[in-house]
Amino acid sequence: MTATMLVWGVVASASGFIHTERQFYVMRFVLGVAEAPFLPGILTYLGHWYRPADRAKAVAMFMVAIPVAQAMASPLATWLLQISWLGFSGWRWLLILEGTPAVLCAFVAWFFLTDRPHQAGWLAPDQREWLATEN
Repeated sequence: MTATMLVWGVVASASGFIHTERQFYVMRFVLGVAEAPFLPGILTYLGHWYRPADRAKAVAMFMVAIPVAQAMASPLATWLLQISWLGFSGWRWLLILEGTPAVLCAFVAWFFLTDRPHQAGWLAPDQREWLATEN
């Protein structure tokens, strides 16, 4: 998951530096390849951390977050499209800034998230054992 977020974020941000139509199509293709493993990866990850009885609720919360994030980000995107900073037009800033949270979250995930509960040093031993036996 961390590698997917990092690569997706870098490619998304790099898309703001394209100059030709060909570069646009190449970057959009690479972006699609980079983000393709995210959904299967997050579903697998949720399966490792949630009990079978709670997995559907966890997946539903993840899926609901998508339109909520879009609704929250739309006003920001509208504002970014109207600006021009440092010689870059708004659409470039939108693409450059779009990947930044993914890159930052990838570094946080690298240090704090573990693949499975039994690897989580930040959980108490009895919590790790309970999660491991429930899954």
